[in-house]
Amino acid sequence: MKYVIALLVVLTNATGVFAGGYDDSVNWPLCGRISESPPVNWQATAGCPVDRQGSAGYSDYPLSSTFGPRQKASAGYRYDYHRGIDIPTAINTPVFAVSAGKVLIAGEHSAYSDPLVQIEHRRPGASSCRAGGGCYYSNYMHLASWVVASEAQVNKGDLIGYTGVSASGFSHLHFEVRDANPADLYSRWQRDAVHPLRVLPYNRSQSNPITVAFSEVQSLGGNAMQVSLRIEQAAASQRLDLVKVSVRAYRWRANAGEYQEVIQPGNSPDDSGFYAHPTFLDFEQNNFDYSHKDSVSYSWASFANCPYAEDHPVAYLANIHLDAHDPADPSIGYFNGQYIAPDQFNAYSSVYGLTLSFAPVLSDDQGPSLTCLVAEATDVAGQQVFAEWGDCAREAGFEAAALVEAPSAAIHNKVR
Repeated sequence: MKYVIALLVVLTNATGVFAGGYDDSVNWPLCGRISESPPVNWQATAGCPVDRQGSAGYSDYPLSSTFGPRQKASAGYRYDYHRGIDIPTAINTPVFAVSAGKVLIAGEHSAYSDPLVQIEHRRPGASSCRAGGGCYYSNYMHLASWVVASEAQVNKGDLIGYTGVSASGFSHLHFEVRDANPADLYSRWQRDAVHPLRVLPYNRSQSNPITVAFSEVQSLGGNAMQVSLRIEQAAASQRLDLVKVSVRAYRWRANAGEYQEVIQPGNSPDDSGFYAHPTFLDFEQNNFDYSHKDSVSYSWASFANCPYAEDHPVAYLANIHLDAHDPADPSIGYFNGQYIAPDQFNAYSSVYGLTLSFAPVLSDDQGPSLTCLVAEATDVAGQQVFAEWGDCAREAGFEAAALVEAPSAAIHNKVR
């Protein structure tokens, strides 16, 4: 049985900027694409000017890929889970350190397919990586050349290298931020990648042009449903900062005169901290959970508590879980009870679009038709949009936002 769709989208005020302990005056790695229209007498070796540091007016948009689910153009548009942002640019475009720090990698490295620079940044006020909650790291990948050496100290805005091409021949800079968590203060694995827009300056104050809508709700029998959502964000706004989508179910309790949430077992971590079959997709949480450490350093036995340990190959493959796709369509991700179908996207696209299905979503014992579903999409600044479906009209002046709790704590407060 399929149900008629009811839709309401509500935009809430921003809940505040993510407090991740980052430098609040970083510059973009291409310094606002300064080489495309350089100031008079400016040379790349002079670095990124101070007036471009911390300024949302000097960004490197447009991006050809953002953080999270995408179709990978260079691999036949197969589904791919992206841990950074891609900035298309000509070969040999100058690249600058987004903040001060120590160079850990410069050039070729066995863990990466192309040359890169990796910089370790202390959190503001920290005297070391251990003091003040650890460090975070910036990665500048697919470089044609580099002008810094390992162990060198660099200042914010210093020239560190020049862009190149990926193995596919696409000329661009792949930029990542990896954020060490309190349980592992020196960690800088792929699992530690967070959305770079948590760090880079952009306009967070305006309402975010994200929309979320229910596209299908289908009974699976009993009190289980498969729920599909359509999420879109206007790329022209130069945001591309979506980080979480979720669905919650509510049931009207007449005796209490209020809606009460129907608990979804997958929305609480298991004994090992993994979320199995949740009714949310948190891009960073998903990456932290299901991108394991290199098995050369940490054997697969270290991750035997993973709910999908039986899928681990003999040799390490960081994307074994997150790049899993629908056997019927390699452009659609299928993992952990979720179908994830991102649209094709590039630097000329007007919309970043994503269709997402959760199964199962549980109603109470009265069945799906008497359930109120609330969908929520959240950006890195904490702004949220909502949509509702179903039996949501029992309260006068009902607002979906009023049912939903505040955004969850940062994922790296977890210990695992």
